[in-house]
Amino acid sequence: MQMLKIAKIELRNNIRGYRFIGVVTVLTLILLAGMSFFLTLTQMFMSMPEIAPRRVPKVAFRIINSLNSIIGMAVPIIAIIMGFDTISGKIEKGITKMILAQPVYRDHLILGSLLSGIITLLIGIIPPVALSLSIAVSTIGITPTIDDVLLLLGYLIITWLFSLSYYAISVLISTISKNSTKSLMMSMIVWLIFIFILPMMATAVAMSILGPPKFTVEKRRLPDGRVITIPRMDIDYMKKMSEITNLIRLLSPNAHFERCTSNLIANRPIDYTNIAVLVLLPIIALLISFIIFVKREVR
Repeated sequence: MQMLKIAKIELRNNIRGYRFIGVVTVLTLILLAGMSFFLTLTQMFMSMPEIAPRRVPKVAFRIINSLNSIIGMAVPIIAIIMGFDTISGKIEKGITKMILAQPVYRDHLILGSLLSGIITLLIGIIPPVALSLSIAVSTIGITPTIDDVLLLLGYLIITWLFSLSYYAISVLISTISKNSTKSLMMSMIVWLIFIFILPMMATAVAMSILGPPKFTVEKRRLPDGRVITIPRMDIDYMKKMSEITNLIRLLSPNAHFERCTSNLIANRPIDYTNIAVLVLLPIIALLISFIIFVKREVR
């Protein structure tokens, strides 16, 4: 099939390209840097024999928890870099027009490009994450259980779905904009909105609904007899604030990624609604990209 031939050629070009090698190298270094900090703290904690046997949690729990915030920030950027010129770059360079001048169907061209991009993303994201986790486990010297291995595999799948969401958004913007520079800028703006602006907006909306924070005062007596007052935020207020902000943040794929991984880490039942969002979001975005590209005339 033409689609598979196109995907094979583009996949080979993607993997051999400097961009792919560069982003994979950067992601690996970021993960290893974060992991080294985590390992230092873990080894310090495990050196306390009176504490370690009772309070050191599962190795998979500690490893994944340390990487979660790093992955939530870095993986979307990697996905955007891999997808921002998937369509616009070919149009700008005249590659699309040249290929379509041959006996190649438009749908085969975009499907081949998307398939190669998805596989490239899988190859670029999963090995660095798996490598950093493997190094951490071997360094700590703990033999992971079958449950730990399954937990890590589940985490890798969720991470790939999360990265695929940002890749699909970037491809959609690339299809609409037809300009790689604008595509990259718009994709990064979307990332900034999801990572920084949306959480701040959620907090602002919650405070506008609930009013200013409410505090209770707790009195505590010190060993020397002095009494101090400690202000604490009202529990009911905090609960309502959390409910409102979490509801608004569900507009971001990051919130669904965090919910999935936090439940996975804590060995709680996973809400499959979050999994469904991480699956459906890239499917819908890529489907819209496909429809726009097939129906649009390339000049």
